[in-house]
Amino acid sequence: MTHLRSWLDDLHLRLLVRWERRRPPLPYSDRIDREIVVPRDRAGRPGYRFAAAGPSRPVRERSTRGATTDFVVRVGAASYVMGTCARPGDAAEGLLALSQESLDHVLSGSHGLRARQLAAPYATSLAGAPASAFQIEVESSPRRHVHTDTIVSYDGWLLTVGVFDAPADQPTSTALVEALLASWTWLPAGAR
Repeated sequence: MTHLRSWLDDLHLRLLVRWERRRPPLPYSDRIDREIVVPRDRAGRPGYRFAAAGPSRPVRERSTRGATTDFVVRVGAASYVMGTCARPGDAAEGLLALSQESLDHVLSGSHGLRARQLAAPYATSLAGAPASAFQIEVESSPRRHVHTDTIVSYDGWLLTVGVFDAPADQPTSTALVEALLASWTWLPAGAR
């Protein structure tokens, strides 16, 4: 668990800040109008597809410690959904503990952001795969986000779907996130 914790510590927050600062904003609309496909890769990372309100960037970009940033899509002027595939690992039985470790680290303030817990880790699922999630409010100048982090165990891999929802974008952004997650399907093992 310690190795997983080191990967999950503040990956989503660091990646979002890095992404926002370096790149021009992605376009988005207030309706679901395209399909995003993240293919399986040679290492065996699972593939999936979902409906979104705009294009994705990046697809399978290498990030810290061998993880990949699978996608980033906007769902509002300041709201995003980001998917990351960590590494091989089947933690279906330990997902709540993994979420609690990640939450404890974020709340410790060691990454320099102010955060407060909104929801304790809870069991959930994504397209039939076991998952756990927690919710925090994060303030990083000049924005405030409600951040929901969902850790998913699928096909021997751990994935994280992070939702950064700015209150000014709600309720439209919340509806787009719900539609995105409801449309999620896993690609068959042989599909690319």
